[in-house]
Amino acid sequence: MAPTRSHARGQPQPQPSPGIGGDSYIHQDHPSYSVDYQEVAAAHNNRAEVSMMMTDPFPGEEEPIPVVEHSYRVETVNESVDEGPFTDKREGSPPLRETISNRQRPTSNFRSTPQSSNTSRFLRRKINTSTTVEEVTQPPKSPRDGIFTTDFKELHDKTIKRRQNQQKHMMSLERRLALMQANLANISMDRDLQNCSHLQTHISEPMTQAAERLAVEQETRFSPASLGSKHWMQLQTRLSQIESDVARQIHVVAPQSIREHLDAPYNTLTQEITPQVYAETNKSEKREGVMFRSFEDVAGTARRRYHEERASRHGAFEVVRQKLEQEAKMQSDPQRIEDAIAKVRVLRAKLEQERVERRMRDEHLKTAIEQEVISMRRAMLEATGGDDIIVEHQQQQQDTSRAIMYR
Repeated sequence: MAPTRSHARGQPQPQPSPGIGGDSYIHQDHPSYSVDYQEVAAAHNNRAEVSMMMTDPFPGEEEPIPVVEHSYRVETVNESVDEGPFTDKREGSPPLRETISNRQRPTSNFRSTPQSSNTSRFLRRKINTSTTVEEVTQPPKSPRDGIFTTDFKELHDKTIKRRQNQQKHMMSLERRLALMQANLANISMDRDLQNCSHLQTHISEPMTQAAERLAVEQETRFSPASLGSKHWMQLQTRLSQIESDVARQIHVVAPQSIREHLDAPYNTLTQEITPQVYAETNKSEKREGVMFRSFEDVAGTARRRYHEERASRHGAFEVVRQKLEQEAKMQSDPQRIEDAIAKVRVLRAKLEQERVERRMRDEHLKTAIEQEVISMRRAMLEATGGDDIIVEHQQQQQDTSRAIMYR
């Protein structure tokens, strides 16, 4: 009986006929020919396992791709004159750090999507910069807290979305690779089953029947002495022909079937799909590394300049304060006090003039930093193919400049 898929899926195997004798059959006159039915059953069981893999190559639910959720705290900053180069000293205007915090740190606990990102950008322009928000979640302290503007946050979110899309693409490629491997295993098992069925139907059964007939004839009708040379030659001819057919099936038909039906899918898997997966993985890792290194360089430069300027201002004011205290202790004469007050007034006027000049230099430095950051960001986006992001960023810059003019 030829093996089928129903036998491979756990149903009872057909018992060998009484003429076969157990799990294997060895021909009496030809001991070199034998059929091992345990190997056939093992092949059937392997076929069942591969079929189960084909029905569900990835059992269970897919692991969801993590979506970054942001939660920030907005604080109102009221510091003294040593606030930093980005402090707005106009009357009635909030500190610039509070304005930047209100713009770049909206409280958000929703999953970012292309539709929600557009809505959040529209609503972010409507936020009143003079209001404060209660504490939601304390963000982790990092060197980039002071220089993360709204544009940096949006670019960071888009980078994360691009990484998630890349991961989805890689998962689809791996899924396709697994399906192709399962199909290849199924084809191999089908071919093995067909070969076993062919051998069982066209070789094993005819040889078994011929052996049984020969044994019956020898026992009942003929004896070695009465058997003529003509019948003996015919029997030898038939046995030789059967042996040649078996050898042809093993050494010619089976290798030819393998070359025709299995070599092409195997070459496709090993020479095309696997190199594409490796190349795509390396490209994505290189792009992410370049972008993150650029962000770190910009953040470090801005932070270092801010702390240097703040330290120099604080040192200058501390020196002036100590000098004034020493003069007040040493001189108690009213005339000298008036002279000291006059000197203080002159010094204050100089300080005010220096403060105006320093503000102008700070504005110029801030403009240069923004232009450098914009040019670097545009170069990175052009290198990664983000033309639509460049257009969107230019539109946001125009909206920001208009808002500043109206204010």
